[in-house]
This record gives sequence, C-alpha cells and structure tokens, in this order.
Amino acid sequence: MMREEDVIVGATAVLTRNYADLPFDAVSNAETAGRVISRTAGVLHGNGFTLHLLREMTADNGRALAEKGQIPAEMAGAAKNPAVLLPLEGNASVALGGSEHVFIMARRHGSALPEAVADCLAVEDQLSRRVSFAFDGQMGYLQASAEMLGTGLRAALVVHVPLLVRANRLPEALRALEEMGLRGRFCGMMGKRPRGDLLAVENRCAIGRTEQEICQLIQRGAEKVLCMEAGMRQQAAEANSLRLTDRLCRAQGLTRSARLISEIEFWCIWSDLRLGAQMELLPLTVGQVDALLPEMMDAHLRNYAEEPLAGEAMDECRCNRLRELLYDIPMENGAL
Repeated sequence: MMREEDVIVGATAVLTRNYADLPFDAVSNAETAGRVISRTAGVLHGNGFTLHLLREMTADNGRALAEKGQIPAEMAGAAKNPAVLLPLEGNASVALGGSEHVFIMARRHGSALPEAVADCLAVEDQLSRRVSFAFDGQMGYLQASAEMLGTGLRAALVVHVPLLVRANRLPEALRALEEMGLRGRFCGMMGKRPRGDLLAVENRCAIGRTEQEICQLIQRGAEKVLCMEAGMRQQAAEANSLRLTDRLCRAQGLTRSARLISEIEFWCIWSDLRLGAQMELLPLTVGQVDALLPEMMDAHLRNYAEEPLAGEAMDECRCNRLRELLYDIPMENGAL
C-alpha cells in the first residue's frame, strides 16, 4: 500500500516581510538592500544565525544556497546586494535584499508542511520583537507582490507523480487544484516534462486565510493528486509489471555502469529510482534516492570536485558522485 510520504517528497514554506519606512525595491537599490541587511542582521546575527554576504561568496556557493532552497533562485544573480542569515541550528534561513525585503525560508522532508511554516513563524516572531513590518489592518502584511499580501506565506508540498506524467494526466490534476483555489507549479522543466516528475502544490494567494488554513488546503490538494497517482501505480503494477520493472531496473543499471550522466538524464533516472524504491521493485529506499538532492546539482558538484566543471567533465563527475552516494563506491580513473 502506498504511503503519503512515498509520494510527497518535501514541504517548503516562504514567509515574506517588508519594512514600512524603506522603499519596496531592494533588488536594484543597493542602499535599501544595505539597510535591510543591517536592520535584520542586527537582530539575528549572533542570535542563532550567521550573516553571509553573497558578494563575498563564490558564484557556486551562492548557487548552492539556491539549490538547497536557502535563498530564492533569482537572488543568486539578480540582486544588487543580497545576503543570507544561515541558522546554526534549525531549518529556516533568512534571505535579504530580494524582491521583498525579508524572505524567511524553510524546508522539511515529507509532508511536514505545518512544521516548515512553524519554523518560519518562529524566526518572524524573533524579528518582530525588535523591528516593525509594513502592515495594514485590512490587507495584512504589505508586499511588493500582490499575491503575497495578507499572511505573506507561500507554502507548498512537492509531490512525485511519474505515472500521471507518463499518462498525460497532469492537466487533469492541475484543473483539480485550480478548482480548490490552489496552483500546481512544475519544479523546472525538461522539454515538455516536469523535472524529476515533480509538482509543487501551493497556495495561489496569501490573503483571506490563516497560515493554518493555508496548510490544510494544500494538504487536501496534495492528497487529491496523491490518490490520482496511486491509482495509476496500481494499474501499472497490475497491467504489465514486467515491463515496468524492466524500465526501473534499466535506470538502476545506468547508475552502476554509465560513465557520463547529464543533468536531464539524471532527473529521468532519479524519478525512476524513486518510483522503483517506493514500489519495492529496486533494492533501494526512498530515503536513499531523496538524499541525492541537491547533491547532484551543478553548483554542489563543482563545490564537491573543487573544480570549475563543465560539459563532459561535469557529466562524469555527476556519474561518479551518484555512484558514491548510492553505493559508497567512488570511481577512480574511470574504473569500478
């Protein structure tokens, strides 16, 4: 029987806040960004967080933060003066100097969305004891983005739906979410296919519901998608289990024998490995497969190799690192 945690990969929460006395433009205005950083770090730096200026990091270290969900992806390159406060313990980071003044971001494994939101709210509470955020009695917390007005919360459950993708039933799932007032967002694309067959079920707006109600709505939406995927997996197992097993075993075979794996190919392999682990058709666990992320992303691989990898060198490193993480078998000189 398929469990919820076998389809729900993770929970993400982003809580945004702005200072009322500063322009809502910290992306292109370095002076505003500097004041945001100074004010926020004055509360958090040394109180469970360490401050890091992205301009003092290597480009790959900045991208690695985005790959781990500790800063918004666009902040790694677009912002004039971005910074991040990283926790000494806990799950929430605080990104500064982006399209909103303060991004409080947390990730949790599985369906722990309320816990991810609680991580963000705890940091917001720590800040609000010392600083004031832009707030309106009717509109809630004021934002540069109209979608974030209200609670300022963008929350999501990321679900793995490979058989919905292959059966071309994603449009049906997206319509069902839309009818609930939710949105299905692809976690990147590979041509016409979602990267890793991953779909983020998230709220479309942040006004009109409490944080708890937003979490409950997203949970119901994820459960609806989960039921659709579960039905497809059951049908696939009953209809042609040998063909399905063959495809999944081929994916695992590549992890043992390939010498070059591109990023696009990795996401296809990852999706098949996760499906095979969940259906107990491969000698892997879902946890082992999930642990590959974000270690197989470009910035993480360059940091791991301590080299400016590109092209075939990157694909070779990805292949070697994949084998090392899955089987604890490092490759040397291209040989097993």
